[in-house]
Amino acid sequence: MCSPFSCYSPIYDGVTSTGVILDFTEFIKCRIQYPATDFITPSLIQTALFTWAKGEPSGTLTSESCVWVSKTDWRWYLSDDCSIELHYACQNLDEPDDWTISVSPGPSDPIRAKCPPGYKFSIPQDGYRNQKLRESSSGLSLWINYQPWLPESAGSTAPYVVSSVGAVVDPSCTGLSKSVMCTKCSEDTGKCMQGGVPVDTWLQFATKTQRDLQMDEQFHRLQMLDAHNGYNTRADGYGVEDTCPWPPPYPQDCDNYANQEFSFTDLLNMGVRALEIDNWYCFNQMRLAHLGSTIDLVCSVTDRLFSEGIKEIADWLDQPGNEHELVKIYMNEKYDQGNDDTVNGPLGDYMGKKILTPSDLSDTYGGEWPTMRTMIKDGKNVVIASGSTAGSGEAYTHGGVYIHAIFWEDLKVSAFTNYPDCGGKTLTNNLRFYSDATHYGTNVTLKHDGPSTTGVIFDFSEYVKCRVQNPATDMITPELVSTAVFTWAVGEPTAPPTSDSCVWISKTDWRWYLSGDCSVELYHACQSTNDPDDWTISSSMSAFSPTSSGCPDGYTFSVPQDGFRNQKLRDASNGNSVWINFTPDEEVSAAPSFGQSLTLLLLMCTAIAQFLRV
Repeated sequence: MCSPFSCYSPIYDGVTSTGVILDFTEFIKCRIQYPATDFITPSLIQTALFTWAKGEPSGTLTSESCVWVSKTDWRWYLSDDCSIELHYACQNLDEPDDWTISVSPGPSDPIRAKCPPGYKFSIPQDGYRNQKLRESSSGLSLWINYQPWLPESAGSTAPYVVSSVGAVVDPSCTGLSKSVMCTKCSEDTGKCMQGGVPVDTWLQFATKTQRDLQMDEQFHRLQMLDAHNGYNTRADGYGVEDTCPWPPPYPQDCDNYANQEFSFTDLLNMGVRALEIDNWYCFNQMRLAHLGSTIDLVCSVTDRLFSEGIKEIADWLDQPGNEHELVKIYMNEKYDQGNDDTVNGPLGDYMGKKILTPSDLSDTYGGEWPTMRTMIKDGKNVVIASGSTAGSGEAYTHGGVYIHAIFWEDLKVSAFTNYPDCGGKTLTNNLRFYSDATHYGTNVTLKHDGPSTTGVIFDFSEYVKCRVQNPATDMITPELVSTAVFTWAVGEPTAPPTSDSCVWISKTDWRWYLSGDCSVELYHACQSTNDPDDWTISSSMSAFSPTSSGCPDGYTFSVPQDGFRNQKLRDASNGNSVWINFTPDEEVSAAPSFGQSLTLLLLMCTAIAQFLRV
């Protein structure tokens, strides 16, 4: 006789009708995004691993480590002898699922890996590509191009992320300070303190490369990422009680008085090179405050002194490695306040001869802005200009000892249009598009909402493409600055570039890569000898050659000097990868680049033509 339960037939059995994953291996190999199963255990998770062998890596991973895949179990091992000769894992430049191996073995060397033309030394990014590499390995063990994601690492092609490796993230941080993994926040405010923002060295190198490409441009034509109201930062106590969640659009009944989260020091570390400040004389001191005229804001006895802000910028310029950097300070002084000594005193005390003064411009440089190269040679790192956007429209230069009148047009971000219209930007005009993230109101009345009336830049790429001199925005982070990069791919270059390096732009992401094989045949980038904005490519593919590039008559092998020319080259590339003629600018005294010399000539011709018409 049956027990009360044993005679019933099962109503549902998920194991037989749906199935259960008991091994993740094939799902990983097929790169299924979401292999979902029941009763997950650590031992089951282990079946998803296709990388490190058990117990590996056997030591600390660094950018100098060499990693190999064993033919026995097809797992990764950290080698203690990088001179062992193995074949290299080679990934197709255009089709990342296509893999092969080098023709011959060699020691672990990312720069001299012997991959065939059209392939690069690489690492399988998922289980499917790992299997494809295994199938093409001919049963051999291989070197793979694995680099740990460290601040100093290279070789990664991942999107830009802030790396916290090697830094202790402060758990007291809140908001944007928390999102960038700030290493030291104020216990009182939860906001990042000066110098606490980690910035990846890839981002610092890429933005420096783009500044160096402009070495022979006149100062007023340089593209400099700009911090709108750069002084008005929570790091210095402004807006620390703001309630609006970032990013906008905001709810109506919140407050956002700060324009920036991070200090001058951190903004400069990120790659910002133009800083806007409002100076206001109140409580018997010149202070940094949101100077009120048409904007109803106030100055407080707790607001930072003007002298303290100037000293912070000067201290940053005095740090080793920053001596060749240029900084522009925009003083948005909305009406004449006098008290010249309270402005000129700190500028002279802390910056002094570093400032390119109005008398320098007229007497030393004949009224023409010098090039970045000339300024560096002459020790002129700072240009200060005054204007009164949202004020009287006049320029208050405090006697013109250190301060120029504004020499650009200030426009709202809402007036900008993407490439190719570019908001009216041309080769010769000087534009600054500024943002506004501030907001204040109640659930009954909205007094001001900057994001809707002025606009905010959330991505620099179109401004860089249009070579806008000063795209100025609020709440700048390293991630935002990374959108301004048009040169090196993330993780590139994989070694310090030298005069013997060969660099190419990939048709896939239109980013720069340092090649380990200069014999690979690609088209060459060719710039017009008459119009530096005119680009084409060589008629045929060939190995990298600075002297025999195959450029047509009237063109020369070159490198795009700015984001606009980079886009013009891309438009002319016909979807091909190209060699570019990049050599790092190792000496300030080196000769001007071809494209920049042409730009200067074109500007001179334009000026002469305008004079003759007059």
